[in-house]
Amino acid sequence: MLFFYGAVCAIGVAQAIAGYAELAGGKNLGYGIEVPGESDPEGRQKAHSVLASWGTLTAILSLPPLIPILDELSADPQAGMPTSVKILLTVYGIALMGAMWYPFIKIWRLSTTG
Repeated sequence: MLFFYGAVCAIGVAQAIAGYAELAGGKNLGYGIEVPGESDPEGRQKAHSVLASWGTLTAILSLPPLIPILDELSADPQAGMPTSVKILLTVYGIALMGAMWYPFIKIWRLSTTG
């Protein structure tokens, strides 16, 4: 779980950097989907804003679960976590994955609606 939340944090930071870099006038880094083009600067600005804000949110929300995980590892690495904590962290991780994928869905919708 430590690796999972660390990876989600890194992906969120990468999303935020890409979004903020493009908001600041950098070159188009692309998202793997069609982004509103030069003919729609307002849509493009909205896409970059969505990516930057949700990437930042994902990175910040992936940090709190690391506290109990690291606490358990530092106290007794062999003991493990209780099942209820593992279930809670799993459900939180699934919700976090939704927050990580939302900007791509929103950008796709922006590009298909014109």
